[in-house]
Amino acid sequence: MADAQALALVLPDARWLLRPRPEALEEAADLDSARLDVARAALPPHDLHYQHGAAAAVAQVEAGPAQAAFLLRPPSVARIAAAARAAERMPEKTTYFHPKPATGLVFRPVE
Repeated sequence: MADAQALALVLPDARWLLRPRPEALEEAADLDSARLDVARAALPPHDLHYQHGAAAAVAQVEAGPAQAAFLLRPPSVARIAAAARAAERMPEKTTYFHPKPATGLVFRPVE
């Protein structure tokens, strides 16, 4: 996916690499999650669930609970930092990661 600069679509009987069309690059931020949001807007109503890890998402499709899975490339730390500096909102779950640190595990001084 990284080499192809594409996200992946997993169906029960097929796997596809999806490269955004040039117009999609103009409509969405330089993030797979933003590009997927643009594509999802054109679909009929659907349920969406987030799954951590490609293997777990593929297993949901193969076992039957999910009709399809989209695998997204993670944003780079530089891209996240640039969005933060620009006060830009990133699409939902763009920075989803697991395991999450336990609440209270990280302390920062408050001045």
